[in-house]
Amino acid sequence: MTKLKYLTAVISFFSLIFSCSEDDVDCAAVSCIQDSFQVILTDDAGTNLIDNGTFNPNEITVIRNGEIAGNVANMADTGLPSAIWLTLERVGNTDFEIRLNQTETDMLSLSLFIESTGACCGPNFSANSAVYNGVSQTIQQGFSGFIESITVIR
Repeated sequence: MTKLKYLTAVISFFSLIFSCSEDDVDCAAVSCIQDSFQVILTDDAGTNLIDNGTFNPNEITVIRNGEIAGNVANMADTGLPSAIWLTLERVGNTDFEIRLNQTETDMLSLSLFIESTGACCGPNFSANSAVYNGVSQTIQQGFSGFIESITVIR
């Protein structure tokens, strides 16, 4: 009897998964998040400059086209690196002014493209290139493997 219940459960599970299409999705029930990009600031030894207090997360602001375009996640207590999070909104070259404090401002230029579109959310952006203060950076998979990031040595 347990084999029959198991087989019925497996067949039901696969029938449910393969019977749905994107047309069946109720987009009103889906919460979309805006695409993001992380900037992690470190020293030569790899020490996170937000976690160690070199830069105060409350003083950092991110500006794009005169508007706030990001924030700082202080993750020191979680074991994850603290990072500057940027919101991505359009294809092409996008410049960000990263004000680290009242006297230091860095510049980031991202070249963005549409990676995919979904039934409810999207488009989803990805970066072709990242240039931080005039230096090309290697783009990495960041938090959860979904969000791209760069690690900048200052």
